[in-house]
Amino acid sequence: MDVERHVIDGPAVERGAVERRVVWRRVDQQHAPREVGARGVAERAPPAAVCGGGDDPGLAAGEQTRRAIAAQPEWLAQVPADRRFPDGARLLFTGCGTSFHAASTGGEAVQALELVLRPERDADLLVIVSHEGETPLTLEAARAWRGPRWLVTGTADGPIAELCEQGIVCTPAIEESWCHTASYTCAVAAIAALHGEDVSWLPGAVAEALGAPLPGFGAQERFLVAGAGRDLATAHEGVLQLREG
Repeated sequence: MDVERHVIDGPAVERGAVERRVVWRRVDQQHAPREVGARGVAERAPPAAVCGGGDDPGLAAGEQTRRAIAAQPEWLAQVPADRRFPDGARLLFTGCGTSFHAASTGGEAVQALELVLRPERDADLLVIVSHEGETPLTLEAARAWRGPRWLVTGTADGPIAELCEQGIVCTPAIEESWCHTASYTCAVAAIAALHGEDVSWLPGAVAEALGAPLPGFGAQERFLVAGAGRDLATAHEGVLQLREG
């Protein structure tokens, strides 16, 4: 099995995370991410990046992200598992940034920008992933699609939800950290459940993983993230988290 090494300036970052990168730079111009190092290697942004504190400048760097990571078992336990995709439907998934990575775990996926440019696709149902339900580019993709749409999201309200026949709210709240973590794992779990997979084991497994001691890595700032098969999307997301956080 071939393993793909993610090049950090690939489409998932350049196209999918445009909105969040613009917001980041607007809020904290002094802490822009470093340039990319060697192929497949991500260099971390400075620790004062906005990801850590979300919308609350009073929080220490990284605090919102740490809270979201710790909340994962509780959030995963609330992921709806009683709905299924239509039998035999040809599914197409879309989203931007982190949401696109989550969408990619469900099957054939296309960046929202690409769907806007070419909405004619060989699929019966568009499955849209948007945590906050209002990502501008994803909204444009939803408008461009002429068939039925389902939404995997963190809120039942919003402009994208208004265009969709079905909405699956997979988190108990909107994640406050700019670096979405719990919302990513919940979206992945929700999509798996919609495919008919058993996700009841996830909360306990994640709690066990969070309780394990973390390996030390010193002061290094360069990391290689690799993944294959259905884990490739999470490898891409890992690179994005390192870049943004």
